[in-house]
Amino acid sequence: MGESEHSRAPREADGRYHRVVEAAPTGMHLYRLEGEARLVLVDANAAADRILGLDHRAMFGRTLEEAFPALVGTEIPQRYRSIARGGPAWSTEFIEYADEAIRGAFEVHAFQTGPDEMAALFLDVAPRRRAEEALRRSEERYRHLVENQQDLIVEADVDGRLRFVSPSYCRLFGRREEELVGQYFMPLVHEEDRGATLQALERLFLPPHVASVEQRAMTPQGWRYLEWNDRAVLDEKGEVVSIVAVGRDVTEQRAMEDQLRHAEKMQAIGQLAGGVAHDFNNQLTGILACGELLEAGLEREPELRELAEMIVTAAEHSARLTRQLLSFARKGKGRMVPVDLHGTIQDVVALLRRSFDKRISLRTALEARPSSTLGDPGQLHNALLNMALNSRDAMPQGGELTFGTRIAELDAARIGAGRLDVAPGRYLAVDVRDTGAGMDAQTLAHVFEPFFTTKDVGRGSGLGLAAVYGTTKAHRGAVEVSSEVGRGTVFTLYLPLVEAEADRKGEEDAPAVEVRRRVLVVDDERMVRDVLRRLLERAGHQVVVADGGAEGVEIYRRQWHHIDLVILDVMMSDMDGREALARMRALNPAIRAVLSSGYAVDGEALLATDGVRLLQKPYTLEDVSRALAEALAAPARAQEPVR
Repeated sequence: MGESEHSRAPREADGRYHRVVEAAPTGMHLYRLEGEARLVLVDANAAADRILGLDHRAMFGRTLEEAFPALVGTEIPQRYRSIARGGPAWSTEFIEYADEAIRGAFEVHAFQTGPDEMAALFLDVAPRRRAEEALRRSEERYRHLVENQQDLIVEADVDGRLRFVSPSYCRLFGRREEELVGQYFMPLVHEEDRGATLQALERLFLPPHVASVEQRAMTPQGWRYLEWNDRAVLDEKGEVVSIVAVGRDVTEQRAMEDQLRHAEKMQAIGQLAGGVAHDFNNQLTGILACGELLEAGLEREPELRELAEMIVTAAEHSARLTRQLLSFARKGKGRMVPVDLHGTIQDVVALLRRSFDKRISLRTALEARPSSTLGDPGQLHNALLNMALNSRDAMPQGGELTFGTRIAELDAARIGAGRLDVAPGRYLAVDVRDTGAGMDAQTLAHVFEPFFTTKDVGRGSGLGLAAVYGTTKAHRGAVEVSSEVGRGTVFTLYLPLVEAEADRKGEEDAPAVEVRRRVLVVDDERMVRDVLRRLLERAGHQVVVADGGAEGVEIYRRQWHHIDLVILDVMMSDMDGREALARMRALNPAIRAVLSSGYAVDGEALLATDGVRLLQKPYTLEDVSRALAEALAAPARAQEPVR
């Protein structure tokens, strides 16, 4: 007889269930409870073989403890027996197991399948655990990197609300993470930089979805310059879902770049100013000398003599302007002696009391001990006077002008904060403080540039503060200015401090030239040669002239034993004065000479020895006579001449 459909159905169902169990990726152990306590393994699916690396058929009929000895002493045998008797199902996400054949970590689900029967489903979770641990370590590593990162890291949604902020971002803005997340970042940005920031955000929505921008942001320390590199985060459809940005505080870098640009600009302006002053001084030399000669020759023509005096006065005024230019360019002649700044300040104050409007109160607060620096007394006097005159012009209705001194210890941090181009050490700080109109930031940025002035046309040359800047740099110091509109201005000079006795004396009188001399004048400017010859001849000297260094050397080679002194221009086109002097000195080591220049650069100071002196253009007859006398009176070299 054939089998009925009713009798075939259970077997078909059992077959289906068996196929499902065998195909399942989850391992399965089936147990039957025999007697009161004997829990026997009766079946296992293919996944169990694969997961544990065993052939379970050899284990069928063994008890739980015999099949898996590492479970002895654990809670699992007791739980499994309870489940087989009808107790509640049990699950655990992590069981570590290890014996001679099996080693792993498993997730287990155990439940009753029939009277005195139970099943245990299990998965090897070791790979997942390893992946989770690797992910945890990776997240910990990246969290550590982000938390200790000096750069700023933020994530924002497409509307500009912050989703994530790094600890460095919180520190910069002085706020907690929960205070920043969910807030819009744009209110922190300077109004003038919001347009550029919005343009950068718009670029993120277009390939390649990256942008960069520099902006100012308000922090508890004030406005800071932040440089951002932004990248858009895209979803699977290529739509922008968020923005990740990495930023850096470049405030100090910007300050250093500005300082470098300022130094380069001032150097370039200084070179231009020095060149202009040099060429102009050549012309002034002729004008001033001709004016003096005219003045001396017009004793019987009072009206014409008055015009000549006006020429001399105008030339001397122009010479003062060029000296200020040279001071800015740091190419002016100067002495280096100990100078008591307290005495210099008192001299300046005494001068100002006689000339200032009585509505301006002059005060001093001289606290520095010691109070000396190494420098040129005249240049330092003029620097203080120029700052005082600037303060006077800032107080047309009167006010208070105070000179103060103190000792300043400048370390690297203070030098960097003040952008002071000096070496660390002790400095004599001189403060010149007024209660005048003050200056805005734009004016402060240009205050030391030559010809820059806020005064009305004809009321200032714009060279006074430029000369202060040049003088201070020439003295290996620095000048600092702080000001606020309506609150006055403070100029501070930092000059190297010295302990030596200060020089409170002026230039010593030059010895007089008691006898007439034979002088060789070497200059490639015809007008300078002619007027210098006339000045010397008027003083009773014999003069030989040479057009340039090469001709001067040749004349000296033939006549050096008949020439008492040589006056050479430093800057000449064919052979400069230094080379010409060196060649003449080879002929006569005991040569007496005067080096003349539109500016006396530092290198010429080395030549102002052994019978060689310097003469700054433009010069008067008195200046020439002094230089001549000093050169002739100085000790000469004792070597024998080369014949």
